[in-house]
Amino acid sequence: MKKKKLIILSSICLLVIFICILLINNKSNAKVLEDNQNKVSGMYAIMLETEAGSGSYEPSTSSLWPGDGYIFNETLSKCENGGELTWHEDTRTVSLKTSVSDKCYLYFDKYNPPDVTIATNNSNNYTPATPATLNCTNATAEYNQKYQRIEISQINKYTNCSLTYQTPSSKTYLNNYITGLSGSAQGDGEVVNEQVTIDNSTFNPTTTLNQNNYSNLSNDASSPFTWDSTDKTWTSTNKTNSSTSTITFNPSSNGYYQLCYTVSSESGFDKATFYVDNSQKAQDSGSKSSCVYLGNLTTSNTIKVTYSKDSSSSSGNDNVIFYLQSGTYNENIETVSAGIRYEGKAPNNYVWFNNELWRIIGVFDSASHGQDGQNLVKIIRADSIGVLAWDKSYTNDWTASSLMNLLNGAYLNAQDGTDSGYCYGNREIPGNCDYTSIGISSTYKDMIANVTWYLGGCVGSSADSCYSLERDSEEYVNHPINWEGKIGLMYISDYMYSAIASSCERNTGLDSYITPTCAGESWLFSEGYEWTITTVLMGDMILCVSVDDRRLLFSGGLPNHGSSTRPVLYLDPSVYLIDGSGTENDPYIIGM
Repeated sequence: MKKKKLIILSSICLLVIFICILLINNKSNAKVLEDNQNKVSGMYAIMLETEAGSGSYEPSTSSLWPGDGYIFNETLSKCENGGELTWHEDTRTVSLKTSVSDKCYLYFDKYNPPDVTIATNNSNNYTPATPATLNCTNATAEYNQKYQRIEISQINKYTNCSLTYQTPSSKTYLNNYITGLSGSAQGDGEVVNEQVTIDNSTFNPTTTLNQNNYSNLSNDASSPFTWDSTDKTWTSTNKTNSSTSTITFNPSSNGYYQLCYTVSSESGFDKATFYVDNSQKAQDSGSKSSCVYLGNLTTSNTIKVTYSKDSSSSSGNDNVIFYLQSGTYNENIETVSAGIRYEGKAPNNYVWFNNELWRIIGVFDSASHGQDGQNLVKIIRADSIGVLAWDKSYTNDWTASSLMNLLNGAYLNAQDGTDSGYCYGNREIPGNCDYTSIGISSTYKDMIANVTWYLGGCVGSSADSCYSLERDSEEYVNHPINWEGKIGLMYISDYMYSAIASSCERNTGLDSYITPTCAGESWLFSEGYEWTITTVLMGDMILCVSVDDRRLLFSGGLPNHGSSTRPVLYLDPSVYLIDGSGTENDPYIIGM
């Protein structure tokens, strides 16, 4: 038994001795090569690449590791007797594992550290999307003009980049560029120079006609118009709901004629309509007095006047009073540009403005904005900034409206306008008008032109008629005819001209824009109620764009109700084109 214990004890001692020998041997075989060791032992030589990427190496004349301009080459580095080398980047040392005496060669590749020069703009000289050129070697690089950022990929140890901002020696101004596209295909639509005929002719009345100057008179049998021999007027008498009273006649002699009227009815529902040979010359409702020129008529031309009531309610005197005048006529008809406009369902009219997508309505001369000798680009925000009231106080005066004050105050200055006194949603309910993040950036404000906005109104008219009426110098409904400012809304005519002309003729009335050939071919078509700057010529109703299941139609929206709001503005003529093709994914990039 003692002999057996002695054998076990001897075995344990031998095992301990063997482990110690192994530890000693391993310790002696793992050497850490550091700076200056080759002075002592001569165990290794440092080989340095002569030029970056050359593959040519020479022995180092220094005993120190090379500096930051070199990278250890594990593939080439080796030992003559099979020793294993490991580079430790954190300590910049090499471990050598070997069981025999060895000599090693340590190879280091030369490289040029990435040298990316980024030119920055300060607040004193920064302009949006300053043209920049990015040049890189040994990398794929692009300067993103849209977001004004550097995008570099496939960088390696030899990458070298430089970024240069510059002022172009010649500039392609955006207004000139779009004008040059006139007539060329853009997406599904075109850039079209719209022409409108404006009649500035004047009629000078000489005689208000007596009843004997009306020939072939046919008066309504149920509710005839009554004659006033003192005032020489006719007055409608039908006051029954869902009724229409009609009177027709011919002038007793050839000549120039106009018909003057006063209508007093339920605004937008009970209407007076005036025709020559069944061609409508005018229509009105609400409380209004006006005159309509009928033309150079002969005794064979038939004049017709109707007063139509809807199915319920009445307002005012519930009638129309009219009289007929003859006189002289001074013709002054001219054809002018209604703007160079984008039309169709999907034109390439996207522009990157205020670090977001806007769309170009077109280029317009002074007749639209009042800036003499200037052609200005008009743009509209691609998306609504929210549902807002046109005016919380229920008026149709844009110059004093809450929306005008909000857009040209908090929105223009990128401020929180929630408590400004102008922030209202639907029916005078306070809204959320924090524009600190989506308002106009200070770097883009200088791009906005201060212009004249014309505040005439139209209803039931064609695109050409609306364009003329919006700029009519005659004051109506007791509010100013124009306003000077920076942020407005689109006109009714802007929407009408946006439908492609080949499917929606320019003499198409507003009521017919519900068709797929008009609304369905318009890039300004928007899903939902949307405000315009144009007001209705009846009462205190505001005209806005609305949508139903029949596509698009126009309707009068109460000013304190909420509708989508898309800001519209004119760009300064010095704004120029830097980049882009105008598509949604590649919008025009502009500078100033």
